[in-house]
Amino acid sequence: MPRPLRCAGLALLLLGAAPARADEPASRPTAARAEPRPRAKEVTLEEVVVTGDPEDEGASLRRVTREEIEHQRADTAVEVLEREPSLHATTGSRGERIFTFRGFEQRQVVVLVDGAPAYVPYDGQADVGYLPAELIDHVSIVKGPASVLYGPNGLGGALNIVTRRPGSGPSFGVATEVGRAGSLLVSGVHAERLGRLGYSLFAGLRRRDATPLPESFAPLPRENGALRENSDRLLYHAGANLELSLGRGHTLTSSLVYVDGERGIPPGLYDPIVRYWRFTVWRNLGASLGHTARYLGGALEVDELFYLRLYDNLLDSYDDASYTSQRLPRAYHNWYHDQIWGGRVRLRANLARTPWGRTQLRLWAGVQHDRHDEEPASGLITRSLLTIAPEAEAFLGERWSLMAAFQTDVEIPGAATANEPGSRVGLGPLLSLRFDPRESLSLRATVARRTRFPTLRDRYSSAVGSRLPNPALRPENAWHVALDASFQARRWLSLTASLFDAELSDFITLVTSSGGSQLQNLSRVRLLGGELALELTPLRWLGLRAGYHLVHARRGEAFEGSDELEYRPTHKLALELRLRPLRRLELSTLLRVVSARAFKHPASGEWQELAPYAVWDAQLSVRPIRALELWVRARNLLDTSFESQYGFPEPGRELWVGLRVRYERDPRAGVRSGR
Repeated sequence: MPRPLRCAGLALLLLGAAPARADEPASRPTAARAEPRPRAKEVTLEEVVVTGDPEDEGASLRRVTREEIEHQRADTAVEVLEREPSLHATTGSRGERIFTFRGFEQRQVVVLVDGAPAYVPYDGQADVGYLPAELIDHVSIVKGPASVLYGPNGLGGALNIVTRRPGSGPSFGVATEVGRAGSLLVSGVHAERLGRLGYSLFAGLRRRDATPLPESFAPLPRENGALRENSDRLLYHAGANLELSLGRGHTLTSSLVYVDGERGIPPGLYDPIVRYWRFTVWRNLGASLGHTARYLGGALEVDELFYLRLYDNLLDSYDDASYTSQRLPRAYHNWYHDQIWGGRVRLRANLARTPWGRTQLRLWAGVQHDRHDEEPASGLITRSLLTIAPEAEAFLGERWSLMAAFQTDVEIPGAATANEPGSRVGLGPLLSLRFDPRESLSLRATVARRTRFPTLRDRYSSAVGSRLPNPALRPENAWHVALDASFQARRWLSLTASLFDAELSDFITLVTSSGGSQLQNLSRVRLLGGELALELTPLRWLGLRAGYHLVHARRGEAFEGSDELEYRPTHKLALELRLRPLRRLELSTLLRVVSARAFKHPASGEWQELAPYAVWDAQLSVRPIRALELWVRARNLLDTSFESQYGFPEPGRELWVGLRVRYERDPRAGVRSGR
């Protein structure tokens, strides 16, 4: 219920928990390529214990560091992600920022925040636009089936957004930014480490009265052409991180993040039926408790994580564009109550003496419970997911390693699922061979199978009476084959390349017939493509990163007149340049070029294309003193007019002016200093 959730959020804040720690080493090289796995003599188990992160899995893992995020001046987590060539961000029908990843839909990708699932269990979507970039330490982007150590439903990879470690970051920091149409951002953070105790506290708000449209946008009956109708947003966030060293290799972590606000949902410009929707309440509470430990002198490592995420969303549908009246039959006032809770344990054992050399054994085991309820009553829907995934990697000398894993997922039906055929099982074998012919070059070949269970919405939603539920939907499956390479040509030049082929079966498709529309396991899909990235830093004041992504996304057979998949761009190019002519002055710019995207017209049913587009972002920042930073940044500097999906125009030119004051402790002097 909304009132208990609000009270629970405030109570947990007072107890001092926050976004969970369950991920990777906090400091990593900033190169675009994944760092080669250390040789046997270089592996230090202690580093893994402190952070509890799955190790790098070849060039298929890309880590966006805190340093990169600060250079990018990204506002939210989704702005960090959409800079990646393999990820294409778009605006969904409910105004949320969602994405495709190597051609996979977002609900087919595992999205984690500090190792815990961070999506609405009802529909599998995760609007990570609510998470401020100021709180992020780094983002791990796992492309393809690199490892089984990320949990269930990762049909097309995984994203793990890792917040700053307790005690890391500024001792005190305040940032504010203002822009057009009432855009305002205010955030504050405090972090400290007192002996064995580390903590971080954070809070802030983000407000926007409306989204500006490009000047070239032609006004329509549903849109006046200046500011996007019903595109306002107001979000508050607060939370804390806590880390306590218990001695003898044991560490305890506790965490909480609470978001509360409201936002409008802009109507589709050409939909046959206009939807006047608003999220009058959008509330999210996430909490976790974790523990890491080392036994047998570091030969055995164990980390456990228990998590809870609660969502309370109030969706109002109105009669007209005034957003005040709810008298017509299509109007409604619906509460959506969603929960995810569960836990997982990871184990690592290092066997130094085996006939072929060193071997590392890993295990991921967990349980997750999804729950959805609505008001007015539509029936409680629940399910549970059980996962066990053993993984072994043998290091064959100095240059070879062989990894084998087998993930087993079990879906157990719960409340209001009596018509289901029973439990379902997903099997996911993995085999990966790595060869390092030289210190600077790493090659990896991987073959694996992955499973995604349909969401609760896929099976049980009637879409307000316009769709027939299908409780018998089967899981989607995908066989992956991937070849990855990373090359550190020079200290200042690194390259990565990937080729991938994913064959999906039982692909879930919306089928329309005389009896109505329904989601069915109808299609086979192939996602074939490649990716190339280059990072160049020839001078200390000059940096360049370029990435290109190609994906051929096709069905195995023509469906309703085409074999294409909607809204998947075949090509995406990203070019990022950073200049630092003076020590306290920095200029950075980003160019994104996206090819045409196929879609099916909602009224005529004919297949058409959205036009390709290019978007140019830029920013200028200066630090007159060490503790003070000022900046000006622009998105879509050329005021390009384009649509992310049919009938949903993206923002035009946006300008912001910002300021940050930040103090950090100088460990050498034992006093605070500006950074």
